[in-house]
Order: sequence, then C-alpha cells, then structure tokens
Amino acid sequence: MKPFFEEHSGIVYTGPICRFPYPVHMHGTVEVICPSRGYVDLTIGNRRHIVHPGDCAVVFPMTVHGYNSMLEDPSGVCMIFPADTVPAFSALFQDMCPDCPLVPADRLPVALPDIISKIASLPNDAPDELKKAYIHLTLALILPSLSLKPNGPEEEKDTVRRVLEHLARHYTEPVSLNSLSEDLKISVSHLSHIFSQQLKINFRKYINILRIDRARQLLQTGMTLTEIGFACGFEDSRTFRRAFSSLQGMSPAEYRKLRRAGTGIITGTDPADPEKE
Repeated sequence: MKPFFEEHSGIVYTGPICRFPYPVHMHGTVEVICPSRGYVDLTIGNRRHIVHPGDCAVVFPMTVHGYNSMLEDPSGVCMIFPADTVPAFSALFQDMCPDCPLVPADRLPVALPDIISKIASLPNDAPDELKKAYIHLTLALILPSLSLKPNGPEEEKDTVRRVLEHLARHYTEPVSLNSLSEDLKISVSHLSHIFSQQLKINFRKYINILRIDRARQLLQTGMTLTEIGFACGFEDSRTFRRAFSSLQGMSPAEYRKLRRAGTGIITGTDPADPEKE
C-alpha cells in the first residue's frame, strides 16, 4: 500500500473494495466505493462516513480520503479511474465537488445493485473498454443523487498534496512539524490546521501509520525486529513495539507469527530483542 499521494495516471480499476484500514491519501483520479456486505468507515475530506451495504461513496479527484476501519468482513466493488474515462462527466469532476460524497441506498436507482454485481464478476483481465462502459452506467445512476457545488481554491489542495508527498519520501527520517515547515516553507500553524481540520489526524500518529504500514511489509522478511524498527524510522525497539501495538492491537512479534502461520514465510530472530521468536 502507498499511504500518501498516489499516481494512478491512465489506470482503470474495477475490483474488490479495500478490506483493511488505509491511511489518508489523495490522488488525481475518481474513486467510487460500493459495499455489498459489511460496513466501511471512510474519511473523505474533513468528514467521516459509515458506508452501509447498498450505499455508494464517490471521492472526487484530489480529495483527501482514507479507510479507517472495516466492520463485519465487508465485500463489494471499488472503481478507480481518470476523470476523463467518461467524457460526458469529465468536466463535472474537474469543476465540481459534492456537498456530501455519500449516497444512501434508498436514494439510488433500483437498477444499480445489478450493475455493481456485474462489475464484481468481471475477470481481472477484462478489457478496459468494458470496464469503462460499466463505469459510465454506474456514474449515470449515482451522480444525479449527489448535490454538487463549484470547487474551492486549488491552492489548498496542492498544499495538502505537497505535504503528503513529502512525508511519503521522508517518513523514515527524523521528522517534526518544525522540520516539515522548514522544508516546505509552510507555517507550523498552517500545517497544524491541515492535520487537525483536513486530515483529521494527529501529526505524530500519521507518521506512525506510515511507519507501521512499512513495518508490516518488512515483518514478512527475514529482518530482525530491531532492524525493522530502525528501517522504519523509530529511534529504538521499545518505541517501535509501543507504536506497533497501539495501531495493530498486537506486538510486532505476534503479528509476524500470525503472518508466518498463514503464509509459511521464514523470518529472522533478534537475540537482543525481548520479543524474539
């Protein structure tokens, strides 16, 4: 996963929804989330939304969003595509944004679930033209139910993108609001506003999310826990274990054991670490 600014240029994706928490991020494409089972807790812009089965959420380009949690083992369809995938709606995605990105099931046409079901059954190698046709149908059914307004200033979106891109490159280094302010020439107060009001997350917690996401990947290798902690930017093993346990609900060693049991991977041991395997 890439929990930062993502570049999906030219990609048309139709497939399963994300089933795991995914940190706040943004990209220049449209994202449509339609769960058919379970519930998805999303942050879109500066608001949180619980997306129920049959509901649809539409994330417009360059909008900060993230998957906070999943409830009751959700399944469903996600579509990610450039705004010009359907020319009839490209100007709308460029010039407008929704008052609320969530459309409840009772406001959607009865034909939509059948379309979503057909999209879910598409093979992985389905041609893009077929995917685009289904996306066109989906948008034609969903967009009339959205209340739209003109886009706000693009400058602020660009600032958020710069912050996320910078942290994506430097989260394993010593980083603080002060150092970020110096690097990007953005005031500390403005950065604090971005995290508290737009990203809805504490700065330090966001850095830890990036680091722990990377640590989960490295725990599937033969690196020791100490090596992983340092590689992800933590000052010592204790801080790494505390941050990991806080976000994952288990220690790094416990997570590694669960992954090893499920995948059969070979992991290393750290004789200096009290949580060695």
